[in-house]
Amino acid sequence: MNNLNQKMKIFITLFALTIGFTNCFAQDFVIVEQDSIEYEIKGSGEPWIVLVSGVGSSLSAYNSVFDSLSQYTTVVRYSRAGLGKSSYNINRKHFDEMVGELEALIDILKVPNHFILGGHSYGGLFIRAYAAKNPTKVDGLLSIDPTFEDYFTVLEPFKPNARQIERSEFTARFNQFTARNDEVKSLFEVWNSPEKWKNWFSYPSNIPHFVLTSLKIEASPLRGSKEIMKARYEAQNRTIINSDINMQIGVSNARHYLQVDRPELTIDAFKMLINLIKVANKK
Repeated sequence: MNNLNQKMKIFITLFALTIGFTNCFAQDFVIVEQDSIEYEIKGSGEPWIVLVSGVGSSLSAYNSVFDSLSQYTTVVRYSRAGLGKSSYNINRKHFDEMVGELEALIDILKVPNHFILGGHSYGGLFIRAYAAKNPTKVDGLLSIDPTFEDYFTVLEPFKPNARQIERSEFTARFNQFTARNDEVKSLFEVWNSPEKWKNWFSYPSNIPHFVLTSLKIEASPLRGSKEIMKARYEAQNRTIINSDINMQIGVSNARHYLQVDRPELTIDAFKMLINLIKVANKK
């Protein structure tokens, strides 16, 4: 009887360890182009979700949703070079190089194909560019109040000095941070030449794309009126209309960091994509 009890204890312990590892958590670093890139993985199951932050933001931009999302599937988040705990040895902050950084991370981590990309703000450009370059790997996109390549074209009719306003706001936030300033420069590269980058964002129509749009008027002159917020809404809509399956939700009580103000809505949108992909892959 004692031997049986001992065996049962061992079995239960091993079972508990197995359960623990199926909902694993790992924070680590990978080397990409001489830089040590911070990342975290949590959860289990497929499709995986890979989260991409906005300009100057580390993986902490997803603190409000990361743990909850990991209850439904495997989730990855990371900090681009020079952000969070990631190192920054060389200036490789051009847009195409940062897309390459995301590609390298996904390859190194062996993220299974048919994953979901989520991008906040500037991250919205990254996930569209990745999907355009790697269409067979991605099964869904979720853009969280994303920026768009024709940003100044859309906003200058309302604020002719939009470029100066945006640059001043970024300078006030990031002036002392080299890597963040370099990211801002890369963002302006896209904004200043939208036609040059247009083909970078042309992903296949069979990739579903959802977008969550902030409609809350804020103190910033570029978010300070209903007319401007309407123009932003329409511009974000244009980024998804080529997808056969697309959805846009305008959120009046959330600011730009929508995943912070409305984490439950963000999680629900990801869950909808997960279910959509699972149903499609069963056919």
